This record gives sequence, structure tokens and C-alpha cells, in this order.
Amino acid sequence: MVKDYSKLLEDAAWPNVRRTLLAGIRNERMNSQLSVVLENTRRALMADNQTQNMTYLPKLVLPLVRRLFPKLVANNIISVQALKGPTGMIRYLDAYVVDTAGNKVNVYPFGPGDTGYSKPSTKVRDAVNAIVYTTSGDVDSAIASVTPITENTNGTLSSKFSEGTLFLESSTVGSSTWTKFASVDRSGVVSKIGAGVVGGVSTVYGFVDPKTGEYVVTIQDANGDPLGDNYAVRWTYLADVQKNVLFSNTTDANGDVKNINTMQFDITRQNVEVITRKLGARYSFELMEDYKNEFGEDFEDKIVDYLTTTILTEIDGEVISMLSNGAQWTDTWSAKMPMTWTKGQKDWYETIMPKINKLSMTILQNTHVSGATFLLCNPTTSIVFSGMQQYVASGNPADMAMDVSAVRVGTLSNAYNVYVSPLVPAGEIIMGFKGSKPEETGAIYAPYIPVQLQPIAYAEGIPAVMARSRYWMGMLRPDYYGVLNVTDL
Repeated sequence: MVKDYSKLLEDAAWPNVRRTLLAGIRNERMNSQLSVVLENTRRALMADNQTQNMTYLPKLVLPLVRRLFPKLVANNIISVQALKGPTGMIRYLDAYVVDTAGNKVNVYPFGPGDTGYSKPSTKVRDAVNAIVYTTSGDVDSAIASVTPITENTNGTLSSKFSEGTLFLESSTVGSSTWTKFASVDRSGVVSKIGAGVVGGVSTVYGFVDPKTGEYVVTIQDANGDPLGDNYAVRWTYLADVQKNVLFSNTTDANGDVKNINTMQFDITRQNVEVITRKLGARYSFELMEDYKNEFGEDFEDKIVDYLTTTILTEIDGEVISMLSNGAQWTDTWSAKMPMTWTKGQKDWYETIMPKINKLSMTILQNTHVSGATFLLCNPTTSIVFSGMQQYVASGNPADMAMDVSAVRVGTLSNAYNVYVSPLVPAGEIIMGFKGSKPEETGAIYAPYIPVQLQPIAYAEGIPAVMARSRYWMGMLRPDYYGVLNVTDL
């Protein structure tokens, strides 16, 4: 009697089954993604069982998903965002700046001289008595002439001032040097700076209205008289950056309008629809019998292993091709020593590092997120790293046998994780950035059902089985990736 494994999918049993399948997954993000695809696989198995009564499939499929899904190269080099249905949304963070007129301005990537997104405070100088500068409009040039200041004077500042930045300063005709002699506190009281005569001023007192900017001030010299006819006096301050930011472009109750740029954030969502990959296999009853007699194993289990590994390896190949063909940055390095090189082949291989670092810094320069965090190449190209002092090997070459395609083999310069896959084109080193968060990505793999088996059928006396995978994949930011072409290897 065939055991009914569909009972593993029932509501009462499923929590324990899922907990068992997720045991040992320490990465929280991987645990979450695997939980979603296992649930999707469960629903697909239940639907297949209702139509074709194939009760043994859960025994095969669920362990395969648990074993193979975490090993997909996508988990290491791009973002994985599992879908809960055949259509869904992928997500990534978008940030931009809105100027004072309400227009979106470009934020990324930054370039040299891009300093206009934020709104810096501007320095303001308001003359107390009329001042003529030697260079018209240049308040830093020498004073040409002044209108004598009166002992008691009043007026209104031209702009709202930032708290703690309002001062009175003085200078004389023919000079471009100014001396601060009074400050204004948060309540608007004018107080002298220092003891004795400062900048020709012995006594100063007055008041500035923090709301309106209106002021009244008395300024006297050491004799208690108004300053001499050659003295110039002015206010200096930083224009106020609003404490209560106005996000609209309308005027508020106080007559204020938006005067600074504002940064806004969106979680950009893109609707996607999954595609399906299918791969079938046919074999004979004689082969099944011979395999069982020779190796003592069930051939149908082995053929399922081959099928699912192959189809998921194809997905790895699609990820690699997408990055290889879509990467925005490229460079070239030759493994052939020039005739003038005298230090040997091993030392020449070290010269690949400046090329790798240059591509990594190009990614950083244009994304302002990070440089490259991984390198991916084929086994032949990886021999360049094996003799380098900055390379630290890890893993076991035997791990590559009958496994999903990419294997982590070490780290380079304590900065790059190195992965090897026979699916990478010869002579290419693919570089890129993958952050710790889903939105820190330039490409997305969105699985719905990583692997599912079509029930084994027997047509014309020949058994057959089909594996399928349903997912979406796409590149969002080509500037997160680069390719270093290695020649003459």
C-alpha cells in the first residue's frame, strides 16, 4: 500500500512540517523567503493532489525545495523577494528631493559639484547707517564712505534671523575689517561683547523683535557720544531655516512660504507576472530495475534530483546572464605579462587588484550606496586569485558536485566574497553590490514556486516526469554591477 504523504499538507500537520523544514536556517531573511515559497509549494501540491491523486509528491518536493532553494546564486548576489501568487509586486526604495517650487530634482547619482539639493543658510548683512563700498554690491570690500550714524537708531532687518547668529559689527572708512561688538539673545535683547571699547563702541543696548525683525538700538563711544562720522555699523546674521518645515508651496497663517528643499521617500512597487520553466525526463522500466539492483536506490528519486537540480541551475544561469549582459561598467585586464615585466607570473596576477578596486569604486561613485561586495567567475578564471596573497580560500571543491551551480570559494582582500560557477562566461569576472536589506539591490529574483513536479505518468509503457519552476526576474539598476574581462589567460 502506498503511503499517503498528502497528510503532511493538512492544516493540522503543516505547522510542524514547516518548522522541521526551516530548522537550521539561521539567516532571518532566508528563513522568511523560504517560508513563503514552502507555503506556495504546499498549495500547489494540494491542488495537484485534488486533480490527480498523487499522494507521494510531498515526500519528494518539499525536501528538494528546502535543500536547493537556499543554494541558488540569487540569494548571494541579488535581492530575493518571494511572491505569494502568480502575479505580485516587487519593491525597492526610491528617494528624491522636491525643491521650493514643488518640482522633483535629480538626486542620484551625485557628481562633482552637486551641492544644491539641501538649502544652506545664507549670510545677511543689513547696514544700520548708509554704507558705500569700494566695489558696488560687494559687502566684503573696503568702505568708501558712510552716512554718520545717530546715537539712537531703529529699523527692520531684511530677513528672519536664525537664533544665535545675530550680531552688530563696526568698521571705518577705508577698511574692510569688521569687529563684532554686540550680540542678540533668543529674547531679542542686545548686549555688548567684552569689556571696554570694542570696535569703537563703549556702550550699546537695545531690542530686536524676533518675529518681525524690527529693532531699536543705542550706540555710544567712550565719551557717551555717537560714533565718529567715519564709522560704519551693520547687522550680520544667518537667514532663518524654518524650524517648522512647510511641505506645501502655499503661504501659511504667518505669511511664511516654503523656503527649503525637502527629501521625500517612496517604496516603489512594480507589478510582475511569473514565467514558467519546464523540463521533462523519460526512461525505461529496465533502467529502473538495473539501477535498483546495481546501487540499491530508487531511480525515480534520483531522476527527480537530476531534474530539479538542472532546472534550478538554469535559473542560476539566467541570473548570471542578466548581470553579465546588463552590467553598466566594464574594464579589461590581461593575464599575459608584458615583455618589460621582471617579477614573475605570480606577482603579475597581483596587478588585477587595481582593476577590481577601480570597478568597485566606480559602482560606489555612481550609486553612493557601496562598492562591490562579491566577485563571480568560472573555475578557470578563478586560478588568477588562487596564488594571490590577498586571497583566502574557503569551502571544499567537492561541494560543487551535483549541486546548484555557484559555490563560495573564498574572500579577496577581505572585501569581496568570491563565487565560482561554470555558468559564467570564460574570461569574465562579474562584480556587484548586494546589501543586507531587500531594497538595497540592483536586480531581483522573485520566486513563486521554486520547483514542482508534474506527477509521474506512464505513456506507452514508458515512465515520464516533468519538473517546473515559476518565478520573475529583472534588473532595476545596471549601475550596481560591473564586468572585468580577463584576456590572455
